[in-house]
Amino acid sequence: MNLRVAHKRYVRFPWAGICLWTIVSIGVTSRQALAADTPVPGSNERTEIVIIGTLHGGHNKTQEYTTQHLKRIILDLKPAAVLQELPPTIVSKNGEGIPMATITADGRVSRELVNPGSSSPELLVIDEAARELGVREFPYDREGLNEFYRKSKYDERMAKLNASLMDRTQQLTKDGPKSIEDKIYMLLMNAVIADARLKSASPRVINSEAYDSVIRIKHAIFHDIIPTMLAEDPGRKDLVAEFHFFRDEWQTRNGIMAENIARIAAEFPGKRLVVTTGTEHRYMLRDLLAKRPSIDLKEFWEILSAN
Repeated sequence: MNLRVAHKRYVRFPWAGICLWTIVSIGVTSRQALAADTPVPGSNERTEIVIIGTLHGGHNKTQEYTTQHLKRIILDLKPAAVLQELPPTIVSKNGEGIPMATITADGRVSRELVNPGSSSPELLVIDEAARELGVREFPYDREGLNEFYRKSKYDERMAKLNASLMDRTQQLTKDGPKSIEDKIYMLLMNAVIADARLKSASPRVINSEAYDSVIRIKHAIFHDIIPTMLAEDPGRKDLVAEFHFFRDEWQTRNGIMAENIARIAAEFPGKRLVVTTGTEHRYMLRDLLAKRPSIDLKEFWEILSAN
């Protein structure tokens, strides 16, 4: 069981604790023209945004929500543009080398990011869908994400915190909860298990308020309830600081992502955009974007079931 709050890594693209080729054919098909030029009916110039939660490497582990399911959804939605969960540029894992654009000047995913066995296989099919529709792709994640993780020793710190949580929950599984604190840790474990099981469900379930609620509960316990509880013990001040570090990073990153999405959306008034993101981000991005009067949030299944 992985208690890690999922955060995507670029270049490596491992998933958990949160992963092109030919020149576009000359000419635009009628479907491409429809995708790029058709206003959203009744939009009143608001930009319609459809946030689609993806499983990263998990798409390879389920038959209910494969990358081909994801591609078909995007094609059927016919967006005017597709936004990928990528920072504008990345550097190598060790911080060396020249930053590389994740999306090329012609609006395509850089080929270097797509390789056999990638833990983020959705990058390829999202790019394929955008190519078939003849629409641009945009990166919207936090600039300098890899560098931040490297300099802050994010991986090492998360691994240490996970190990602490694993030790605690394994002991509770053996002995049973005896205090309120024990029960909170057990609740976190149950939320993590529920999340893992739901990831084998259909695209509609994964892209629903029911699934988002499981992630809200998991994050509330991890980011807020446990550190608040631990803060009552002066001897665990350093541990509280670690929980707060991950909470603050999560809020900052998602805030930046939402700002970037809104900025791109302003370029497409009256049109439909598809935003692909890891399932853990969905609820927070929806909460942040719902506050913007120029944006109309929709679920993919609302649109497709009405057609």
